[in-house]
Amino acid sequence: MWSAWLVGNMFFRIYSSLLVSVLLAAITCYGLYQLQHNQRYSSYAQSIFKGSFQLISLGLDRHSGDKQAQWLKIVSKIMETDLTLQAMDSNSSQAPSIQISLNQSRSIQVDMFTKHNKQLTANIDYIGEQHYRIMAVLLLNELGRVPSEKHQEFLTQLDTLALPKLRLMPLETLTLDHQQLSRIKRGDVVVNERQDLSNNPRWVYARIPHSQQVLVIGPMDGFEEIPLVIIILMLALSIIITATMAYILVYGLEKRLTKIDRSMQNFARGQGHDPVSMEGQDAIAKLATTINGMALRIGSLLNEQKEIGQAISHEIRTPISRMKFRLHALLDSQLNDTQTKKLLGLQKDINEIDNLIDEILTLQQGEHTQVFSNIHLHDLLASLLDVHSVQYAHIKYSLQCNTNQMIVGDSKLLTRALQNIIQNGFKHAKTHLNINATEEHNGLKLEISDDGEGISHDKKEQVFTPFIRLDSSRNKKTGGFGLGLAIVKRICDAHGIRVWVEDSPLGGAQFCLFMPQNSLMMEELSI
Repeated sequence: MWSAWLVGNMFFRIYSSLLVSVLLAAITCYGLYQLQHNQRYSSYAQSIFKGSFQLISLGLDRHSGDKQAQWLKIVSKIMETDLTLQAMDSNSSQAPSIQISLNQSRSIQVDMFTKHNKQLTANIDYIGEQHYRIMAVLLLNELGRVPSEKHQEFLTQLDTLALPKLRLMPLETLTLDHQQLSRIKRGDVVVNERQDLSNNPRWVYARIPHSQQVLVIGPMDGFEEIPLVIIILMLALSIIITATMAYILVYGLEKRLTKIDRSMQNFARGQGHDPVSMEGQDAIAKLATTINGMALRIGSLLNEQKEIGQAISHEIRTPISRMKFRLHALLDSQLNDTQTKKLLGLQKDINEIDNLIDEILTLQQGEHTQVFSNIHLHDLLASLLDVHSVQYAHIKYSLQCNTNQMIVGDSKLLTRALQNIIQNGFKHAKTHLNINATEEHNGLKLEISDDGEGISHDKKEQVFTPFIRLDSSRNKKTGGFGLGLAIVKRICDAHGIRVWVEDSPLGGAQFCLFMPQNSLMMEELSI
């Protein structure tokens, strides 16, 4: 059971994947470090041993038999390394060469093939000061074979070997401390003052016997265990690998959530619900399944509600129509003033019920905007103002809409929304109504301001709630059922238009509509 839960748990998979990525990055970096370290250490070993073994080869060539073995034993003792010399197969045609390699145990193996068809083998555990010292001893041995006046010439001839820089210096010119100078005078081989053989270059000093000349070898680079640049590169590589894995995981997660979000946004706009197909058994897949079921249920309920509303409206309108017909017949007959007044009141009530049915149906249809077209905002506002100004002739109004923007939406529904909000302004204005449309960087803002009683702060959110009618001047005395602004809100939501109410500069209420850029269309028009 636990294994199934862990496999299906999204966060467990994310964290485990990140852990795997970190381990992968660490293993990769360690492998790269080992590879780079071995390459550098092998190159370092080449610089230390190649020249020395070439000098050993020269010594071997000068000796034979027991003297060769004796001489090789002396060299082994100085190097603190066993040197093995063995004859090669007579059929072998190995040319004189030196091969230096690293074993799996990270020891250094040197194989030198001499011109006498022999193989000298050495297995060196580590590189120490004695390996610098043997180089000087071997060079002194070679210099001892030539007259002192030819020492410099002989050193020049050794340039063909893989040796560091060689030179002779007078003893009195050396800038070393007293202890080191004393050792050199005694005939000791001195490797510079550092003893750890790391990082800094070093020199080797050896006095030529029976002279005031000192052989100087170097500079020779030490071996830096972990260079800073390598650490930085490995750290960067680890970060890149981990970040890449995290991006892949998060991108997949975000992509799936975006798919769900897009489907829900379309559903919220009344554009229907396309079932979200999501593979897997994790939390997101289960969420998609739940949302699909919820959307289907909501859609079914909405359709059922719409059908019931339409059926009820149809059934109610039939007797209303009969009542209107009979009222017309009665009003055409001979009635006294009292009877006529009562019948006209009854007719008004019937018309009020008929209007209520229309508004309820409009409220339902506002969620199902499908027929989009381009609407010229200035012309629409101007026509609505002209219509309502006849009924509200005592209200002065102004329209400022110097814009070339076109609204994209359902013409019938948007006209109804703007009509309701303008009519609301006329109803509650005392003397003035101002309409102002301004372009902003990311859309268009429309403001309808009146100089009425205004709306208190705690009731501004309620004005868009169906069947809510506020106190003061904004009550049933002004007419209506509390559906006009609810219809405005429903239609605006369906078009992605934000609507709210705030205090008007005129002293009343100011209704604001913000139309984002994706709901507009640019068109060159002369206004």
